[in-house]
Amino acid sequence: MYSGPGPHGPGIVSIVFRGEVAEPDLNPGREALEARWFEAEDIPWDDLAYDTTRWALRDWSKGRGLAAESAHQAQMSADETKADEAPGPH
Repeated sequence: MYSGPGPHGPGIVSIVFRGEVAEPDLNPGREALEARWFEAEDIPWDDLAYDTTRWALRDWSKGRGLAAESAHQAQMSADETKADEAPGPH
């Protein structure tokens, strides 16, 4: 579970589950404008809407022994420092 305060209102809570893909077709709900699969090295870090998503993917990458794109490693380290100081998983 990841959480963070909202800048001008309610915060966000993301509950993340690990699983296996049963079928590759995506069927996003009403709240998603777009959904796509990415290889780990192709994650569009700059396009992620929420810090909580970035934190979850960062932890997933670390757990798999993967490194983020070198251009994003500094940002992820900065995010990690912020995450340690902010509400959320510790």
